[in-house]
Amino acid sequence: SAAIYAIPELNDLGRVFRSTQSIALTEVEAEYVIHCIKHIFSNHVVLQFLVQNTLEDQIMQNVHVNIGTDSSVFSVIGEIPATNICSGVTSSCFSILERDVDSPMESAEFHCELKFSVIQIDTSTGDEEGVPYDEEYPIDAVVISPSDFIVKTTSLDFRKEWDELGNEHEILQKYGLQEKS
Repeated sequence: SAAIYAIPELNDLGRVFRSTQSIALTEVEAEYVIHCIKHIFSNHVVLQFLVQNTLEDQIMQNVHVNIGTDSSVFSVIGEIPATNICSGVTSSCFSILERDVDSPMESAEFHCELKFSVIQIDTSTGDEEGVPYDEEYPIDAVVISPSDFIVKTTSLDFRKEWDELGNEHEILQKYGLQEKS
């Protein structure tokens, strides 16, 4: 979460309610290794894509993840690209989603594709070769589910906390079975 607060473009979103564990979106042996962390705010979700360049002969520039969905709950309102990712370096790019608070919460799948420009490097001299070219790299989808908006809490005395809720939150009904045995 600390990385989120250091980004000025995200300051207006408020406090992070919860951040998920890192989710792998590629195999660890891939040319580009990508993980995603979902940062949950009250009305927004920020997807942080951690991108590692494993290729020695290139630099990735203007790295961002193009995402698409059929969801009516979330819409993409912005992105923050990573400028340069050299070989062996991991850097983050971000996608900013806004949640329609009037729509009922439901799971949403986001199809993802890494987009960037490639600069070829001469590995013996470190000099740039040729002109940059655009590249696309498909990655696994990201799912946002209602469970992402739930924080695990512990209770030292469940019975006491239950009793403090009062009867206005309780429904009492009787049920009977028609079977004899």
